[in-house]
Parts: sequence; C-alpha cells; structure tokens
Amino acid sequence: MYFILIFWFFPKLVDIIDSRETKDVTAWLQKFPNISVVSRDGSIAYRKAILDSHKSAIQVTDRFHLLQNLTKYCKDFLLKYIYSNRVSTFLHIVYLLYL
Repeated sequence: MYFILIFWFFPKLVDIIDSRETKDVTAWLQKFPNISVVSRDGSIAYRKAILDSHKSAIQVTDRFHLLQNLTKYCKDFLLKYIYSNRVSTFLHIVYLLYL
C-alpha cells in the first residue's frame, strides 16, 4: 500500500510513500510544516499521523470516500423508507379488510 500526496488546489502529484505505517507518514508529513488542511480516507493510521505531525490541521474526507459514503447512506435511507411505506400501506389495507 502507498500513501499518495497530491497538491489540493492544482491536482499535481507531490510524492508517493511506500508505507501506510503511522510513524513513516508522520515523519514524512513533518517535512511540510505549512500544511493546514489534509484530505484523507478513513484510515486511523493517517488520522493519527496527521494529529502527531500537525495538531491544528483540519482533516476532511476525500471526494471518493465522501461520495461512496453518501451513496451508501442515501441508498440505505431510501430502502428503509420504501420498505416502511410498503409495510404501513399493507397493514392499513389489512386493517381496513378486517373492520
């Protein structure tokens, strides 16, 4: 696995680290003292590395994982909503039939 750094404002590859270990990523991030915002996936190792090297940096999710999570939650919500409406409609019809 690799850790890839891309300059956020202008999509430009900065570096690739051949490790996902917290200590390696922390050491590498410390080479860039002016980092203020970091976009990352949900990795706990990355979260810890960023906190260890840049305590005041803002951490945000990357676009891919943001859209992936949003899609999953919307799908789950809609399935629950549709299912609950079907069940309530069915129960209502059953109730009316047995009055």
